[in-house]
Amino acid sequence: MKRTSVLTVMGAFLALWSGSATAQSETHGCACIENQTPLAINYEWKWADNAYAKGALNAGASQKLCWKYLNPNDQASPPLRVRYDYDLNSSGVQLHEYILERVRANNPPTCAGVGKQGSYHFRRTHNNTQIQLSRVAQ
Repeated sequence: MKRTSVLTVMGAFLALWSGSATAQSETHGCACIENQTPLAINYEWKWADNAYAKGALNAGASQKLCWKYLNPNDQASPPLRVRYDYDLNSSGVQLHEYILERVRANNPPTCAGVGKQGSYHFRRTHNNTQIQLSRVAQ
C-alpha cells in the first residue's frame, strides 16, 4: 500500500511538472494574417493604447503579430487592433478596424503554431471592389 501511494504522488508530480512546462513554453499571444489577394495590402496595427505601426503584406504572404508575455503565468495579451483601407474604388481612405483574437503560442511563435483560431485572411469581396479581413474558417 505504501508503494502505491508513492507511485500516485510521483504520477501527480509528473503531471503537474509536464503541465507547467507546457504553460511556460507558451510565451506569446499571437494572431496571424495572410493576404489571399493578388494585391499588396498596407495596414496598421497596435497593441492596447500604443501607437499604430505600419505593416505591408505582398500577395500570398503572411505575417504573425505577437505579444511577448511579461511573466510565464500571463494568460492574456492586450487587444490587438488592425486597420486598413478596404475600398478599392475610392480615391480617399476608407478605414476598417478590427480587434483580432489572439491565441497562446509557443516560443518561437509561428503562423502554423497559431492555428485556425488565431488566423485571419485578407480577401477581395463585393465584385473585387473591397478588401475584407476575416477569420479562417474553423
